[in-house]
Amino acid sequence: MIMGAKYPKNKEEFVKSRLDGEFDPEMAGKRMKLPSADTWEAKSTQEGNGPDMWQSLIDANKLPFMAMLRNLRAMLKCGISEEHFNKIITRLCDARAVTSSRQLPFRFLSSYYAVGVNIRQLNKNFKSAGKRRKKLRAKFKQTKNLQNLGRLTAEQFAVEERKYKKVLASMPQSRISAKRIKLIKDALSTSVDLAARHNLPELEGRTIICVDISKALRKPCTMGQTKRLAIEVGVLLGLMIYRVNPSKTDFWLFSSSCQKYIIRDPTKNILELLDDIMKMTSNASSKSSFPYETINKAFHQQDLHRLIVISDMNICTSVLLKGAKNPLLERLEKYRKACVKDMVFVCIDIVGSGKSLTDQDEYSDGYNPKNVLISGYSESILRFLPMLGGGQLNEIEEADSIYLNGPRVAESSTKKTTD
Repeated sequence: MIMGAKYPKNKEEFVKSRLDGEFDPEMAGKRMKLPSADTWEAKSTQEGNGPDMWQSLIDANKLPFMAMLRNLRAMLKCGISEEHFNKIITRLCDARAVTSSRQLPFRFLSSYYAVGVNIRQLNKNFKSAGKRRKKLRAKFKQTKNLQNLGRLTAEQFAVEERKYKKVLASMPQSRISAKRIKLIKDALSTSVDLAARHNLPELEGRTIICVDISKALRKPCTMGQTKRLAIEVGVLLGLMIYRVNPSKTDFWLFSSSCQKYIIRDPTKNILELLDDIMKMTSNASSKSSFPYETINKAFHQQDLHRLIVISDMNICTSVLLKGAKNPLLERLEKYRKACVKDMVFVCIDIVGSGKSLTDQDEYSDGYNPKNVLISGYSESILRFLPMLGGGQLNEIEEADSIYLNGPRVAESSTKKTTD
């Protein structure tokens, strides 16, 4: 079908055009249009952001998981039915649905903060919507009278009717209850935990995570799109890494001192644990010192594969830098030679200052690629960490050496033998 071409005027032209289906006399001579895509985006554009539109998508199983996450607030505001609301709650708490969505925990976390609406303000909007609805109906009644008088063509009236239905559908149909918001927040809390358990790459070997909870991190995290405090982002990131393999991961909190955080209630989800830890941070010091004693104890373990420090990297290093050489670097190298050669030391600087505890970059003498600085915060960190220390990263480097430097040619020696 040629876009903009006119529909055949009679059956003979229709047969010659070889169009599919049967001849439609009502379309004769009119310009043809491609059928609109049957997607949630197209439907919301055509019908408006109303409860009927969302409910029809849910009933027809045509609302993808990511689209549902992105539009939870919209569905709350427009007031979908109790039956459809419960279907969404069930889907968010379903481990299989969350796993098949392949969404990272921070995606669910974004939706969790997005649904924290101002109920009082929205219910005021619902009252004012009633007045607007009356005015809209009165205006449409006038439009209908104009059509009856012959002042509007059928096409003009159809355009006005579509506009009217779309605006009417987009208006809130019911008040928002605090109970609904609590239910959807609880469901999203469960989703965050399920995504951390099932949608993150597995971390092989033992891991130690040290999270800075000093008061210096009680400032907005300017990295990424989050509006949370840097301390909250750091603790959340640490808890998500911990949830990947809790049996082989130790979770430590430090400021002026360091303590191991033991999760006594395994039924608590990540956001509940965050609340518990944030209560503890009220007694934290304003400055942080690197937990050297903890690190020394960690190095007594024979199977440590990963040491992760999450901070703003404004850590007191006076003890660390007394000698001519960096003692932490020496200790890391000794452990790698004696125990695990691929042990990775990762500094995650969540405020993006670009500082590293090893005072090294790729141009420094004795630089070791196993000492990694990640400057800034992104959910991609959760996918990147398992690549460090071998495996996938080695495969990427091998591919680079082949395709960038040319394939390796194996040297072979041939021997000539004579009879």
